[in-house]
Amino acid sequence: MCSSLKLVNLSISNIIWPKGEEFLGEFLSELPKLGFRGVELALNCFWEEPTTVSKAKLDWLNDLLKVNSLRVSALHSLTFTREDLELFGSEAKRAEMLDYLKKYIDLAVGLGCKDIVLGSPKARKKNGKKKEDCNQIFLEFLSEIDSYSPGVNISVEPLHPSSCEYLNYFTEVLSLLEKNNFENIKIQLDVRSFIENDEPSDLVEDFYSYISHCQVSDPGLLIPSNQYSETHKKISDVLKRKKYDGFVAGEIINPMQIEKKEYLASAFKSLSLYYG
Repeated sequence: MCSSLKLVNLSISNIIWPKGEEFLGEFLSELPKLGFRGVELALNCFWEEPTTVSKAKLDWLNDLLKVNSLRVSALHSLTFTREDLELFGSEAKRAEMLDYLKKYIDLAVGLGCKDIVLGSPKARKKNGKKKEDCNQIFLEFLSEIDSYSPGVNISVEPLHPSSCEYLNYFTEVLSLLEKNNFENIKIQLDVRSFIENDEPSDLVEDFYSYISHCQVSDPGLLIPSNQYSETHKKISDVLKRKKYDGFVAGEIINPMQIEKKEYLASAFKSLSLYYG
């Protein structure tokens, strides 16, 4: 590594672990043992509908986080339970999505979380609309979210064309945000996306001010490996030079069903190697 600075704020998503509320306590208790300081939460993995969860459930989750000295680095997989929501369908569905994301912002506040990741590929179907029209609709949508947010960053995630019709590249999201003075709208730095899209890591340094959150994995949501070590090292070096003090979160799944604690430890080892 080119820098002696250390990124100690490592986090990991609960998508690496078996689903279900009954498994969450064990998962969270394992993280500080390995050295994780944060957890990335896909709330749908343990709550059927996160936006209607009771205060008692939120208190329970906050207590678990406190006991394990963990911060929530971000909320993601926001519309997984609401595949009917669309940005570029009817105005009614767009209004529903706006209200839904506001509830997620409220959840983030309740969990002391400063970032939510706006991926939602199915909600970004263009439905035959031109890109210019989609841009205008999306900017108006972001403006309303930005006005509502009490300091929670909404990080728009570029998603590969294989899974998403709209905003596939870091540069596409950048071109929208550069022309607007949003306070809470950012670009999601997803290292997997940089690998899949073969985008230059220089973009991270040149437009660092637009980034508030970082997710890391190899294509397929796998543990960072030697195959893509050059990209991981380059982006890690940029973050260190910029003195990034946010979380680097592993967005990693366990497709081969390797023993869960063993796999979690392997993920931490890799994240520490490249970003720790």
